Amino acid sequence: MGPQSKLTVVLYWQFGCDLGIFLNRLTKVVGLPVMEDALESKKKRTFKKYSYRGVDLENLLDLNNAQLAELMHARARRRLTRGLRRKHYAFLKRLRKAKKDAGALEKPAVIKTHLRDMIVLPEMIGNLVGEFSITYKPVKHGRPGIGATHSSRFIPLK
Repeated sequence: MGPQSKLTVVLYWQFGCDLGIFLNRLTKVVGLPVMEDALESKKKRTFKKYSYRGVDLENLLDLNNAQLAELMHARARRRLTRGLRRKHYAFLKRLRKAKKDAGALEKPAVIKTHLRDMIVLPEMIGNLVGEFSITYKPVKHGRPGIGATHSSRFIPLK
């Protein structure tokens, strides 16, 4: 943070106006350049780092099934040691195809499946998985019922 940006921040706090308007006025009146470093830092976005039990996603992708099974809980470890079925491998193949067909900065297409018992593997991170037949009722919020708040206790039921 250079001396110009410190001056800008101090003036911004003293006058208490919108930063964008303030910077435009300051560049026109005084001739100071707009803070490029502030604009660049806004453009830089931080993405969530995925990790599972202390192992980063990059390292997880390098593991084979036996090493991955050691990290997982007992139920998933049992499934991986006994082997996945044909439909699970077909599902993974569709996920890989959707990820390959997507552009560099695009999200992959949603892959719908009936497989609710599929174990989430590291290569599935970043994909969107939908469910064909929803087996639960999605929550719909309506008006609150009687007894939801303290004020509704005193309303007669008629």
